[in-house]
Amino acid sequence: MAEALTKTAPPLSFIGSSRCLLDFQPSTFSPGFDSIIQYQHRRFALQCIQIWLLGVAVAETVHGVVVFTRHGDRVTKHYGKQVITSLGAQQCYKVGSDYRSRYLESDFSHRILHISEDKHIASQAYASAPDQSLLKSSATAFLQGLYPPLVDLDAEVATSTLNNGSDSTSPLKGYQYVFLHVEKSNSLDTIWIKGDDGCPANAAACKSFGTSEEFLTRMDATKVFTAASTMFSSVYDYKPENLTYKNADDIFDLINVACIHNRTWLARNVTNEELFQLCTLADSAEVGSNFNASQPERAIHAQTLAAGILEQLSQTVA
Repeated sequence: MAEALTKTAPPLSFIGSSRCLLDFQPSTFSPGFDSIIQYQHRRFALQCIQIWLLGVAVAETVHGVVVFTRHGDRVTKHYGKQVITSLGAQQCYKVGSDYRSRYLESDFSHRILHISEDKHIASQAYASAPDQSLLKSSATAFLQGLYPPLVDLDAEVATSTLNNGSDSTSPLKGYQYVFLHVEKSNSLDTIWIKGDDGCPANAAACKSFGTSEEFLTRMDATKVFTAASTMFSSVYDYKPENLTYKNADDIFDLINVACIHNRTWLARNVTNEELFQLCTLADSAEVGSNFNASQPERAIHAQTLAAGILEQLSQTVA
């Protein structure tokens, strides 16, 4: 998360939910867990920790906040289309509520100056997400937490009086419809939050990790615990020879999702220590595929994201 700080009037920008962009500005408009669950959302949790560790001086006013966060709990990605679970929706809703408390509510020192506390105003909020079900659902749940039904916040503001003297409120106790801009895969704006998609340089750089000495050493040195071969016998497209470091992220994802949602699969017998080991292997594979100091193309999507954040904050404080 980045905060732009001044001693004058502030806007707020927010980027949220793994590859979802949300932007809040009061005066200008710029487009732009138990232990197992903690493993599932390890990067998500780290980003949240970073958010709350950032402090500002009392005399300063937040002029903008740009946040890039992950989607909520989902079904396994192994079988293709990913959808958010009820747990994931609750997680995103909770994060949205936390941001509301920090940046919208009047009794918090980080509140954006002049921003509407309860009622959503379109010129003060911009939200976008790639055209993928999981990401759109995550962003929607977040926005529901950020701007909950207006009747519960301020019944007077939520109610309008008609000429005949009767009162009227929007459905669902004044549900607030925050528009979510969906970025198609061919949209120019997609590059800011999905800079790696369709990028040949990034694909080649990430692929080179698979032939690196680091990768090959880990392939030889790490073996998925023996029980995995029994567990994966029910996964139709997995063979024992597939249970290697090369598939560490996919193996961890299958087992972790099963630990959370599947009471019948043998993954329920996996210990927290074993799950942590798998998580560590998966994380190292992800880092290796996405970062190399001598090969910046592996992290080109981080570079485009950073450029997008800088653009948002620059417009905010201009």
